[in-house]
Amino acid sequence: MNHTKGEWKFNGRDIIVGQNIGQQRICTLIEHRLEYKTEDMANACLIAAAPDLLEACKEILECLPAYYSSYAGVIRRAKAAIAKAESEDQMKTTKLIEIRQTRLNRLYLQGSITKTELRDMLRDYAQFIIGYFGE
Repeated sequence: MNHTKGEWKFNGRDIIVGQNIGQQRICTLIEHRLEYKTEDMANACLIAAAPDLLEACKEILECLPAYYSSYAGVIRRAKAAIAKAESEDQMKTTKLIEIRQTRLNRLYLQGSITKTELRDMLRDYAQFIIGYFGE
């Protein structure tokens, strides 16, 4: 699994790659609101830095001899983080949640379920899928 190549940047709403006309949106992080929480901005900056962090983590593991027992915990966490970032299961989880969300949104728009029921069903389903894939 490969992520979009290039330098990721946060433009105040989206994570983007590229300049001007050649820009590509990676994802929208902040919907239109009158006020942003500090946590929203911190999350956006962390996500924008993710490709750099992944590459740095891989480089550190290449340089750090595995036989240093004092680094065993750090090495284990770094390998787990890399596996999580490159996981096909992560993609499957996201896709299943998106499909379910689309179906539940349709029921909500038809008036078959309330907004509270929609929220609760999405939360429960996300927890089930994430638990199933062991994340």
